[in-house]
Amino acid sequence: MGRKTVLYQHTVAFIFLVALPVALVLLFISFIFRIELIRIAQQQTSEAVTRTAQNLDTEAMNFALFTSALMNDEILQEQVRQFLYPQNSEQKYLAARGIEKSISWFFRITSRIGSVFLFFKDGGHFQYSNYPSDTIDYETIREVCMDPRRTDGEVWPLDTVSALPGAIEKPPVLSMVVRPRLADKKNSSISAILVSFRVPLLDSFLFSGQQNGATRILVNTQNKVILSDNKALYNQPYEIVKAGYTKSHIVIESPIEHTGWLFAEVIPIHFVTHRVDIMMRWVLGALFLIALLFGFYSRAFFSDIIKPLRAVILQMEEFAGGNFSVRVQETGPEEFRELGSSFNSMVNRIDELTKRIMQEQKEKARLEIEALRFQLNPHFICNTLTSINMMASLAKVEPIKKMTTALIRVVQETLLEEGTIVPIERELKNLESYVYIMRVRFGDTFTYEVQTKGDFQGIGIPTMLIQPLIENAILHGMRGRNTGNIVLSITRNDPYLLITVQDDGNGIPFEKQEELFALQKDGKRGLNKIGLYNIRRRVVLSYEPPCDVSIESWPGEGTLVKILIPLLSVENQ
Repeated sequence: MGRKTVLYQHTVAFIFLVALPVALVLLFISFIFRIELIRIAQQQTSEAVTRTAQNLDTEAMNFALFTSALMNDEILQEQVRQFLYPQNSEQKYLAARGIEKSISWFFRITSRIGSVFLFFKDGGHFQYSNYPSDTIDYETIREVCMDPRRTDGEVWPLDTVSALPGAIEKPPVLSMVVRPRLADKKNSSISAILVSFRVPLLDSFLFSGQQNGATRILVNTQNKVILSDNKALYNQPYEIVKAGYTKSHIVIESPIEHTGWLFAEVIPIHFVTHRVDIMMRWVLGALFLIALLFGFYSRAFFSDIIKPLRAVILQMEEFAGGNFSVRVQETGPEEFRELGSSFNSMVNRIDELTKRIMQEQKEKARLEIEALRFQLNPHFICNTLTSINMMASLAKVEPIKKMTTALIRVVQETLLEEGTIVPIERELKNLESYVYIMRVRFGDTFTYEVQTKGDFQGIGIPTMLIQPLIENAILHGMRGRNTGNIVLSITRNDPYLLITVQDDGNGIPFEKQEELFALQKDGKRGLNKIGLYNIRRRVVLSYEPPCDVSIESWPGEGTLVKILIPLLSVENQ
């Protein structure tokens, strides 16, 4: 990844900590507003659609009652008989006026525009209309009224709102048809009555102009659109029309009970939410403009900071490459002058320290070379001791021979790498050589005993782990005593090996026992100095718990040291 500048980080922080959260909050609020607006629109539209459907149903019921009243009007029936069978022309004229009077009362009290058609058994007809019409196709209308699927005496609506054939004006109308009951057919000269009225609610379908983007739809019993302010929908199956709207529109439906029709209103969602959408576009545009202005501001503001900072960075890169002569010009704002001054001071100090370290390394190398001249190779010591041993053998000086043999064995063990695993038998022989040397040095002032329990075939022990404990028991435990006993015990307790070194010497004062495992740097040896610290450190670092080193001591009675290590197999050496 490339380097991130301060301007870049500042801009990213503004985007993710300010601009983006604000935009998300605004979008969330807009989403909530949209949902609420859609809910309110659905509620209001549902109420309006229900009212419209109820009003249409009321109109249909009123027309049905009027149609039924005409069929059951005995005066009208008598006037029709006189009209059909007059004694003279005057009586026929008066009968026609009576028929008109029996019909016109409804037109007067409702102020409606429409037509009433009376179809007679003899094939004749009578029409009353309060609007102009052209030649009416009465036979077609009669066939519609004689629909055999309908029950006699039942008032039923025509399943269309189209104007009657031959009408000059073509407004939508609501038409009701009734035929006399079967029991009344013999006494009635009327075979069917058709009432057709214009309804203001239906007119509003044509002249609403799709207000607010809404589309009004009237569906008949055959599930086809019979009226809509969108004429492209006429005679279309309603299910297909509805399927084309449901994804992006609100569709509200309400049934018209007395006709079996369905009234629906469709509102595009964007017409409901367009104001919120426009507002959000303006708000997001303003937010983008603010972010853009912030970017220009940040660039102008940070340019005075970034230029001096880049100069310091370039000098630091030169310094990192090993050029200690670089210096920064202490110019610019106060903060950058202080930064340049601090950098120059740091470079000066590092340059001085580097020169000093190089001088010290040269001096150290010189001293090491000089010290090497006086170092004795340990192998040279072993070879020299071997030569002395051979000379003692030739001279038949057994004490010197035994002393050098023991010393050679001890020195050879010290030359082994720390942590080397040697057989227990070999370690015990090395300890015998060491004890022999110490007896030559201190005389027979102590006894040394080895106790083993278990099978140690193939079992090893880290080299030089026990020798410091034996040395401590001799040097400190037996100091100032004429006699003493040292017992080394090695016990196999699978999967561990327990090693104990016990003496009956001076012991260790209680107040000094807590300091036994602390690292001492005075160069002295012994259990309360470097010896025990190193032994325990080797055990704890090399093996998992419960492996450890512990000590128990009783002043004037002696000391017991325990070492617990895992069973170790001897390496092939």
